[in-house]
Amino acid sequence: MKLELEFEPAQGYMRICAQGIRDESTLLELARQTVQKCTQHGLTRAIADVRQLVGGVSTFESHSMASRSLLDLTSPETAPKVAVLDLLENRIRFEFFEEVVTKRGLALRFFTEEASALAWLETDDTTPSRK
Repeated sequence: MKLELEFEPAQGYMRICAQGIRDESTLLELARQTVQKCTQHGLTRAIADVRQLVGGVSTFESHSMASRSLLDLTSPETAPKVAVLDLLENRIRFEFFEEVVTKRGLALRFFTEEASALAWLETDDTTPSRK
């Protein structure tokens, strides 16, 4: 199982649960399907739980995804606002990714607690968490 995704429309947002391998191709597939499902359901916000993905991506792969690949899938004007749930041990990786992607105009932030992620989705805040 390289990647298994479950999508569930919730109250005003799409809930995504991911299991499998954490690498550049699976993360881009997660992003592609998230954009597609949100568009299909008329939703502009999503919460993606990636805590069950195993493995990692390099700094180069993170930068490549955040600066080019994601913008091939969507634009800042049409992309959903995404809260990503991840493990605290991945903090260094996700802070870098978050910084690069938000500089490209996408609203994405990483969280380790679901309540905080859901609260952020309800705001107009699109800045990285370290700001």
